[in-house]
Amino acid sequence: MVDSGADRTVLPLEVIKRMDLPFWDEGEVKDFSGNARKVSFYTAKITIPTLEEHLIKIIALEGVHPLVGRDILNFYKVTLDGRQKKIEIE
Repeated sequence: MVDSGADRTVLPLEVIKRMDLPFWDEGEVKDFSGNARKVSFYTAKITIPTLEEHLIKIIALEGVHPLVGRDILNFYKVTLDGRQKKIEIE
């Protein structure tokens, strides 16, 4: 999922473990309601074909769907075509 309101990208912990991503740090994040939660951060290189590669900190959570946040989206021009249900990243 793409969430332009999310500051950070989130992956399920089991995916992070399977990909053997390196642990970065622990910290606290707040959801849209302001509720704080302690999380673990892992690092990953994000590559979108034909575009630049970026190193980001990903939040690991159990039992969630992958979510792409503004930590990735802000590197690119992102166009949402709601009618066609498409996202274009340049």
